[in-house]
Amino acid sequence: MSQSKTLMKSMTGPDKAELLMRLLGAKNCEKTIGRLPQLQLEHLLDRLNTAPRAIPDRQAIWVLHEFAQLATRQVEPEDAEMDPNLNTQLEQVLMESNPSFEKKLFGFTKLEDLGADRVYTLIKNENSQVLVIILSRVSKVMANEVLALMPPKQRCEVMISMGRSPSVPVERVEQVNQFIESQIDHLKTLKSYDGASEVAELLETLPEESMDTEIEAIAAADPDLAELVRSKILKFSDVMALPENNVRVVIDGLNAMTVGIALVNVSEEVKAKVLGVMTEGNRLIAQAELMSKKRRREADITAAQSEILKAAKRKEAEGRVDLR
Repeated sequence: MSQSKTLMKSMTGPDKAELLMRLLGAKNCEKTIGRLPQLQLEHLLDRLNTAPRAIPDRQAIWVLHEFAQLATRQVEPEDAEMDPNLNTQLEQVLMESNPSFEKKLFGFTKLEDLGADRVYTLIKNENSQVLVIILSRVSKVMANEVLALMPPKQRCEVMISMGRSPSVPVERVEQVNQFIESQIDHLKTLKSYDGASEVAELLETLPEESMDTEIEAIAAADPDLAELVRSKILKFSDVMALPENNVRVVIDGLNAMTVGIALVNVSEEVKAKVLGVMTEGNRLIAQAELMSKKRRREADITAAQSEILKAAKRKEAEGRVDLR
């Protein structure tokens, strides 16, 4: 057993609690302390009232990391309730105690607890860039298990994208982390099966004319269900009707060729609107796609529009755009 693990095993629960309070300050932990049984609280306060002792750096780092991991694995939000400044204080003390510590992106950490099947279900419809960011930040074992679940074509695309990817800006990694956390939180708070939402998501993969036809068929049998499904559907035309700034956010980071293909069958007004918010380089690529004499299959256009819909929903989950 390593010296570090031996050191931690020699520490009792009260030892760790005392050390944590001294590092973070009792004031920052008032709510947490208040949840302790009376006897434990009195015992802890007695220890804190004794003369402060020097805290070895190694002990400090171990206890802070253990506390951070424990706090992020709570299932119920109220179980992890603490003063708003506590998490910031925790990170600050960690960075002061250990210069190599970086702000932890807990969304990626939480994926490890889901298992490969659920992780793949959660991320399978995301674009290659998002998949690369996620798979490069989970364990190699998890990444391999998720890759094994992908269809060969998708797996190949992800591997190629991973191999060609330049360094990813920290801001983008944090956005993906935030998206993951929102998706996991949604899974935890989901109380029942939402059939209408499932139907809506299926219909969103169809061309809008086909989508309307299917909804009319549902309405003939169950008007209330059709209305509920209709309220949950996000159409490509809905996204294109957003203000220009929102459209810019939605298409930011998407492949310009994909955007060009998605615009093949839309009005000239919509084309001008979308092209107008693109960077010059991406606009030229999209325009070249639009001017191409190659005949595009309806399925290709629908698939490209679906990519934009997925990006819109992802960025709404990240809090970057309002779609409704």
